[in-house]
Amino acid sequence: MTEATDDEPPDDGHHVLVSWLSPTSFSARYEWGKQHPWAAGIWFATIMFLFSAFLVPALIGTAASLRLRLVVGLIAWVLSAVLFPLGLKYRTGERPDAESYPVPTHRRMWSRTSDRLLFWLLLVGVGGLVIDAIDLFTRSRPAWSAMLGLGVSGWLAGTTGAERRRRRRRQRPTDVVS
Repeated sequence: MTEATDDEPPDDGHHVLVSWLSPTSFSARYEWGKQHPWAAGIWFATIMFLFSAFLVPALIGTAASLRLRLVVGLIAWVLSAVLFPLGLKYRTGERPDAESYPVPTHRRMWSRTSDRLLFWLLLVGVGGLVIDAIDLFTRSRPAWSAMLGLGVSGWLAGTTGAERRRRRRRQRPTDVVS
């Protein structure tokens, strides 16, 4: 055990001072989430509250009252605040040997994701592309909403598809001419 100076608190193994603000770097944020799963869960839950209470109703054009939207958002907040940290703790959706792969970055955010989850995320992205394209052409919802959905679905399908291609390329044996 080292002696504490005036600038730093003593290191007694108990981390009382939790940094509630996540780092700006994607890889540092990933490690911060692993170290502080409950703080990361509260941030994620807050984003899910805003998403489910305000953005989703605007996207689908519902006439639901503000009270109903806030109740739905609060339910989403509670579920997210509990399930997100548990998913981090039990490494849900990660490869079994995730530590042997690079830390996720903006360019390669799915590097530690399991192959099964990548497959399902790719299907969700492609399905969203089809549904949003149909919505755009049939005008069943506002054009800005369908365009936003196309962008998000395209991003999801593109990034997960790129990661799957990287993995397949790495698994193929190289042709050696003897």
